[in-house]
Amino acid sequence: MKTLRIAIIITLLACAAGALHAENGKRTAVLMAVQGTVEIKPAIGEWVPGTAKTALAEGDFIKTGKDSWALININGSTETATVELREKTNMELLTLAADEKAGTASTLLDLYAGEVMVKARAAGKDTSKFEVKTPTSIVAVRGGKTSFSVKVEQMAE
Repeated sequence: MKTLRIAIIITLLACAAGALHAENGKRTAVLMAVQGTVEIKPAIGEWVPGTAKTALAEGDFIKTGKDSWALININGSTETATVELREKTNMELLTLAADEKAGTASTLLDLYAGEVMVKARAAGKDTSKFEVKTPTSIVAVRGGKTSFSVKVEQMAE
């Protein structure tokens, strides 16, 4: 009887985890265009050259060299955004999540150095958010259409 209870509890936990995973899905990001030196470091792996149509995932790092830039499209059922990385930019895709049931999306970019130009469009949900984190602040937008740029200058050592 005790074994049966444990089996039922484990089954219920597995079903709940599956339902939660289905609601909180990952969104897609694609490197749409590059010019000059653009490199990508997956969450697990080494730096590789970035080329157009390269799929990006949560946890990936992207950096651009001198006189270089990259354009990323972040897409999901509830939000679409383009992020232009200007020259000498180093950024991480920290969060690319969606809650399909609630119709919301969450994007968090970590900008270590350089400049990004963001054009974000959320599909009417005030709870959807797009954030850019820097070493000193977080820029956040919720809902609607918004364009903004964020720049982080490296301190001289």
